[in-house]
Formats: sequence, C-alpha cells, structure tokens
Amino acid sequence: PPPDLSVPAVALAAQLLQLLLQYPRLVPAGDLAAVQASSFAAPTHRAIFEAIVGLGRDVAVADSAAGWVRDVGVAAPEEVRPVIVALSLRVVVTTPAVVCE
Repeated sequence: PPPDLSVPAVALAAQLLQLLLQYPRLVPAGDLAAVQASSFAAPTHRAIFEAIVGLGRDVAVADSAAGWVRDVGVAAPEEVRPVIVALSLRVVVTTPAVVCE
C-alpha cells in the first residue's frame, strides 16, 4: 500500500524524500548522514531512502536532475518506483521565513 500521508511522521518523511530527489545538492552530507533508514515509518519511504544513500552524494551532485531520479529508480525496488516518480514531480511546499527582531 502507498504511504499514509495523513500520518504526520510519514508526511514529513515524504517531504524529506522530495527534497532529496528534487534538490539533492541542498541537503548537507552531514545532515543526511544523521538520518537513519529506521526513522522512516513507511517501508516504501525506507526503501527509497536506502536507494538514495546507497547511490551516494557524489552521484547526486554529478548527475542531472532527470538522471538522478532515474538512478534512484533503478537502485530502488521496482514496486516503489511509482512513488519515486510522484515525489520527484510533486511541488515542494515552502512557507515564508519568520524573522524575529
């Protein structure tokens, strides 16, 4: 079954995966290293994360955006590939920064 995005932790994991698929260069390597695959509640998300980590940051930085998503799809189990495509196409929602003075 697809991940249940109504669960806050699962929705947050989906947002992280969106960033890792769409903007892998923006996530510092040290921050990514602090994330454990076991942190992902949804098995689909865990498999995608493991594929991303398995490929490594060097591949993400060297690859084109389309090539990176393709490489993650090839590295991931076939059954999660539709979710990879969906995450790579979903609009990343941002909120304005709050500045405290």
